[in-house]
Amino acid sequence: MLGLGFVGRAKDLLHVGAAQCWLAEISQFLGQYREAAAHSGQAASIFEKIQVLPSLSRLHRTSALRSEVVLGQREVRLADLTETYGRNRLKHLESSAARVIAEALVHAKGGGYWAEAESWLDKALEADARTGARRRTMSCTRSSTKGEATSPEPGSPSARPSRSSPSAGRMGG
Repeated sequence: MLGLGFVGRAKDLLHVGAAQCWLAEISQFLGQYREAAAHSGQAASIFEKIQVLPSLSRLHRTSALRSEVVLGQREVRLADLTETYGRNRLKHLESSAARVIAEALVHAKGGGYWAEAESWLDKALEADARTGARRRTMSCTRSSTKGEATSPEPGSPSARPSRSSPSAGRMGG
């Protein structure tokens, strides 16, 4: 946060936007979805204002939507989520966009999007393979009591990708 204040005082909007991107990623990883939504929205607004990186701006708009879905503040509208993926012009963002969509679908109220979520996660893994990227992945399983999505602690055995369980997808951000 100290660095964000420094680049903010320097009026370097590109780096402020980049800092907001990282704060959004960190907040999301820590499960702080309100903060993640705020940072994603701020990053997108900055990139739109200075008219750079429209694909990254759209990704962060979608990330903010994902956070709102996880918090139960928004219903899933697949068209809103997938617009980012279709309009992306940066190949290295393809995997992240697909992961964001998958996570939103996993956390959608009422469930029922597991097959679509797994399909989007497969797209993310395929994009990683094409670009040679290595991303963190987390399992996402259904809670035995409520049917809700849960994510295990990073580094735990269940955080490793698995194709053996039809009800388990891999999530990451």
